[in-house]
Amino acid sequence: MAARSACYSASVFDGQQLKVSVSVVCLGPKRVESATELIERRIVDELHLDYFPGGPHCSVGLMESEIRELAGATATIHLWGSMESFERLGLRPRAGLRVVVQQFVPGGFAAAAQLRDAGWDVGWSIEAAQWTSAAKRWVGQAKRPRHIQVLSTTTPGRPGGLFSSEAKAAVECFVGMGLEVSLDGGVSETAVRSISGLTTVVIGTNVLGGRGALPDEVAARVAAFMPPGAHPSFADQTSTWGE
Repeated sequence: MAARSACYSASVFDGQQLKVSVSVVCLGPKRVESATELIERRIVDELHLDYFPGGPHCSVGLMESEIRELAGATATIHLWGSMESFERLGLRPRAGLRVVVQQFVPGGFAAAAQLRDAGWDVGWSIEAAQWTSAAKRWVGQAKRPRHIQVLSTTTPGRPGGLFSSEAKAAVECFVGMGLEVSLDGGVSETAVRSISGLTTVVIGTNVLGGRGALPDEVAARVAAFMPPGAHPSFADQTSTWGE
């Protein structure tokens, strides 16, 4: 398969450009190898790395060794913890590597401020059901985050979650505030069609169809929920857009 451009062609969605990130935890037992191939073949634009440092959800995320191995790619680390836990990774700020901190986890607000002061590209991850409180907090603030990740479903996201009306409202609000916005959870053709202004969609089980999808399968499933012609290099794949 030929390499594609890193985002939608400019003709799609009246000029909207949309990047595709893949949730690495949804790639199955060989997720590091699969994620590396997806990036190298440019089937996706970036990797989404969930990091739960301890606590009840630690088994849901990636191991620290996996994050270190994949952090050289264009990636977003989704931090569900404090600055102290993040420092265990031993990473340094660089272009193409972002950290989004989960709203309201213990130490989250402090971690975001410390990461920003240390030179990191920092954003927030927010449950769609709580977006109004976040919006009110940031209105008029000069140091509000540049990037917002909207979780359409629960914390942490449940596999196969549906795109919610709260997520649509949250995305529209934050886009209206001039922020870069990504959608994590419930990504589908319906979601892509119904929102304008998104920067990134994070694909998981809704698109991948379960854990363990091989890179060629991922390519086919990504192509199927995108508009025809959005990715010329997917010409050998069958799009079901609009069916």
